[in-house]
Amino acid sequence: MLKTEIGRLRRLGELICSDETKNKLKTIAISTVDKKLEHEKEVLKQKRKYEKNFNPLLCQMVPVKTASEMNRTVPGDVQIDCVEHCGSSASGEYANTLATICVFSGWWEGEGVMGKGQERALMAMENASSRYPFRKVIGYLRYDAPEELEIINDLY
Repeated sequence: MLKTEIGRLRRLGELICSDETKNKLKTIAISTVDKKLEHEKEVLKQKRKYEKNFNPLLCQMVPVKTASEMNRTVPGDVQIDCVEHCGSSASGEYANTLATICVFSGWWEGEGVMGKGQERALMAMENASSRYPFRKVIGYLRYDAPEELEIINDLY
């Protein structure tokens, strides 16, 4: 395909190169191009892996508190984060750490989770909340706002 498209791409201004480079591109094998671009493809793959996924519909349906809106005078408001321990490849199943921190006291609890399954994550949240020195920290996610959880479950 390179043999037939190089001239057209140069005429359209999409490819700017010398005649010598044009001739080299016409003779290069596709497998060689793939091999030469392997590193660049891996770099792009890593960038995509850590890009934020923005879903405006989900953001509109699920109430989210910012740090300034959280009540720092009583225990109960908890920030939760899931940290992946997958190395350079997110394929297959790998361990995650469900990290929770109370914004009132700074109390931190972590729980290891294999994979990102809904049942395992919920069990990890319940295990972490049972170790807090005060009651009903993470439990409100399950009991006080079931409609928000149903929305998330329906979307994903």
